[in-house]
Amino acid sequence: MSKRQILVLLGVWVGVFLFLGLSSGWLEVLGVITGIVIIALAYSLGSDPVRTNSEDTTYVEHKSTEQKLTDNSTI
Repeated sequence: MSKRQILVLLGVWVGVFLFLGLSSGWLEVLGVITGIVIIALAYSLGSDPVRTNSEDTTYVEHKSTEQKLTDNSTI
């Protein structure tokens, strides 16, 4: 099971344990523990790597202004 799936399940758990009918002390303890686990998992996921130099990037060259002037003069 991936870390992202675990985060989703923990989100569902947060929604469920609030309605279990436990005393406020237990709800507080479960909330703190769940929050710490969510923070740890989210931190361990890190961020997506940033692409700095991609080989599949397509560049389009534009005509310079001099070429545009010569193209218009032939009309």
